[in-house]
Amino acid sequence: MKKEMMFAAGAALLIAGCATAPQVPTESKAPIEPHPDTPAYAWKPLFAKDLSDAEFKEGSWAWEGDVLRSMKANPIWTKADYENYVLDFEYMMEKDGNSGVFIYISNLDQFPKYKIEVQLLDDDSPKFQGKELPYQQSGSLYGRAPALEIASKPAGEWNRMTVFCNGKNVHVILNGKAVVDANIDNWKDPLVNPDGTPVPPWHRGFPALSTIPTRGRVGFQGVHGEAGVKIRNLRIASLVGALTRPPMKLACQMWGVKDFWQGKQDKIAAFAEIFPKIKAMGYEGVQCGAFIHVDADGLEKALKANGLAVADQPVSFADIEDEAKLPQTVAFCKRFGVDFVYIPWHEAKTAAEWRAFCRRLDAAEAKLKPHGIRVGYHQHTHELSQKVDGEYPWDILTGADGARLEMDIGPVLDVGRVPADEILKMKGRLPGGIHVKPVGAAAVGAPGEKQDWPKVIAAAEKAGVKWLVVECEKRKDTFDDIAASAKYLKPLVSLVNAMR
Repeated sequence: MKKEMMFAAGAALLIAGCATAPQVPTESKAPIEPHPDTPAYAWKPLFAKDLSDAEFKEGSWAWEGDVLRSMKANPIWTKADYENYVLDFEYMMEKDGNSGVFIYISNLDQFPKYKIEVQLLDDDSPKFQGKELPYQQSGSLYGRAPALEIASKPAGEWNRMTVFCNGKNVHVILNGKAVVDANIDNWKDPLVNPDGTPVPPWHRGFPALSTIPTRGRVGFQGVHGEAGVKIRNLRIASLVGALTRPPMKLACQMWGVKDFWQGKQDKIAAFAEIFPKIKAMGYEGVQCGAFIHVDADGLEKALKANGLAVADQPVSFADIEDEAKLPQTVAFCKRFGVDFVYIPWHEAKTAAEWRAFCRRLDAAEAKLKPHGIRVGYHQHTHELSQKVDGEYPWDILTGADGARLEMDIGPVLDVGRVPADEILKMKGRLPGGIHVKPVGAAAVGAPGEKQDWPKVIAAAEKAGVKWLVVECEKRKDTFDDIAASAKYLKPLVSLVNAMR
């Protein structure tokens, strides 16, 4: 939105829960979807059909059937203030349209000085294409946080946007893509954004976003120039009362960077060099079969120095069944906060042997469960691709009398199954993490990559998964793939956590 329009119109609808809306019952918490299509939120229309709950200049906005249309260069505002809410709507840009959704407008007399805007734009217009900065594109926090990608549709087509406003956290979903994941508390300098870019000239004199109250009106910008915006299915719901669970976290499987540590004599020293890089990418945990065999004091020091946790632990049956090793395994898990261990490999020639393997896992868990530790299995490809006695081992493992899993979704997709469906089938038996492995590309979310990550993460949330363990194996001697994977996944994980 250009300077002259900042003052002529305003507007914003971001998504977020309202203080006056009914609370969401804990027992009816919905699964996270790219856009929330479930009835678990206590949705209500943002504006009544007679617009009696809206504040706007007469003749500037009107309902045309079920579509709210801007008629003049004036914003429309809610009369009520909202906080901790989710806003969901569809919008259509007119040709060369440039509009926005405003959130947290605490004082209309100070508009646009005290405002946060989510940009709505005809990104395909020659008027803007190649001329707008990333923080001016659709879905961005205008002038502040760039959209991660251009996900809008051309003028004349309906787009869907969902905005989560949870305190200082703002998350924007546009046409199923997570395009913004921002904590406005990071905007402490009124002139410079956290990524080092200067704010637009017309934002100079505005306060730092971190000082803006997180309660206020919601609104939309009106006609910009001669192009307006149409809005439909406009609704808002409170995030207050959402089910509280530990946040889902990202972990790095160290096998993906094994070239930097596996052959080293001093693995602790190698880990101490690797961990800061992993932490800087946004990971909160690491996973490695070698952890249980290295010096615990050195490992603990390296982890604590970088604020990393151990995300589940691969072990052998001997680590549990051998009475001499069992206390060491328990001590390791308690020291590093591990509550799920798994057997990383198994082969069997008959269906009966696979069922016996499941019972062996049960027996191993019986030894560790008094210490608050679960036991499961990490599958690979052969369980999904090679039948034994007419059955796939995978169907035995995931059957009603099967095992707990540290599921690797890469092989699941490779054989033509739907990872999200398999995750949901295992609800209650995924006590730790799942391995999020890219298929068709070296990194999660890279061009050509085939996993449907929004659906995968939605299913993981519903199934109670604690860790998304990134495992990139296609390329050697590089951190680039785990870095790109974290960059893609972090907004989706933040969205899940914002709704918990």
